[in-house]
Amino acid sequence: MSTRGASELYAIAPPIEPMLAKLADELPRAGDYLFEPKWDGFRALVFRGEREVFIQSRDSRPLDRYFPELHEALIARLPKGCVLDGEIVIATPRGLDFDALQLRLHPAASRVEKLARETPSSFVAFDALAIGGRTLMAQPQRERRAALEKLLSRAASPVYLTPMTHDRDQAQHWLEHFEGAGLDGVIAKSPELTYQPGKRAMIKVKHARTAECVVAGIPLAQKRKRRGRLAAPWPLRRCGKAAARRRHELLHHGDAPATGEGARAAAQRRDARASMARLGGRCGRIEPHARRREPLERGQGPLVGAAAS
Repeated sequence: MSTRGASELYAIAPPIEPMLAKLADELPRAGDYLFEPKWDGFRALVFRGEREVFIQSRDSRPLDRYFPELHEALIARLPKGCVLDGEIVIATPRGLDFDALQLRLHPAASRVEKLARETPSSFVAFDALAIGGRTLMAQPQRERRAALEKLLSRAASPVYLTPMTHDRDQAQHWLEHFEGAGLDGVIAKSPELTYQPGKRAMIKVKHARTAECVVAGIPLAQKRKRRGRLAAPWPLRRCGKAAARRRHELLHHGDAPATGEGARAAAQRRDARASMARLGGRCGRIEPHARRREPLERGQGPLVGAAAS
C-alpha cells in the first residue's frame, strides 16, 4: 500500500484480488449474460477513503505513483466509501495506447510527471465492490451494475462507465469492429454472479492472431563458444521476450540431483541463472510494433463512445 493511503480507512481493506475470467473461443450462445468491452489497459482496483485514494494493480501492487494525475482526479470525482474495479487506459485520437501505459512504469518521478502531462490517463469502471461504505461483493452482478450506474451517472472525464449490453449481437459487433479503438475483447458475466476475488468466474473472448515466429535461446550445455548467423528467406523483426516467470521456470526445469555430465549441466544452469537474473525487469515486454493495430473507420471517437456507438 502507498504510504499516503496506509492509515486511511476504506470500505474494504486493500489489497484484494480482482475477479478474473477464463478464456473462451466465442461468446456464449445460450444462457443469460451481460456483455462488456474488454479494454486494453492496466487492471486496477480503486479504493476511495475519507481523504485518500489507493489504486491497486492486478497483482496487488500500488499504482498511484505512476498515475499522479489520475490519483488526484479520483479523489475529486469519486464519493467517499466506494471501491471500484476497472481499467486504467490512455486514450489517443487513434484509440487506446497500451505502450504509453507501459512507459509510465518508470522509476523516475520527474519522468512520470512529464508523461502524465503529455498523455493523461483515464479510469474505466466496470464493477462496484463497495458503495457508501457498504460492501456489495455478495450482491449479484445485475445489482452491482445498477448501483455502479447510479454512482457514476454524473461521472466526468477522466472517469468513465464501461458500456454493458444483454444483446449478444451487439457484443459480437464490438468484438469484430472496435479492436483498433483499443477493445481487447469482450467479457461475459452472469447477471447472478457475485464478486469472487481471485476466481476465474467470468468469460472472456479475445482477438486471436497467428504469426510465424523464430524462437531463439541460449544453449546451456556446450563445450565451446560458437558463432553463427540465422539465414531466413524474409526480414526478421523482433516481436518480444520471454516473461520473467517463464524464464525462471525454464531455467529450473530438470533440477534433479545428477552426477557426471548431468552435474556439469546443472552447474551450467546455475551459472546461466546468475547471468539471466542480472537482466532483471528487461524481460517480459512485447515490442511496440508487435502490438500495432490497423486503424478503424469508426474507432476514432471518445474513449467509451467508440464502443458504445
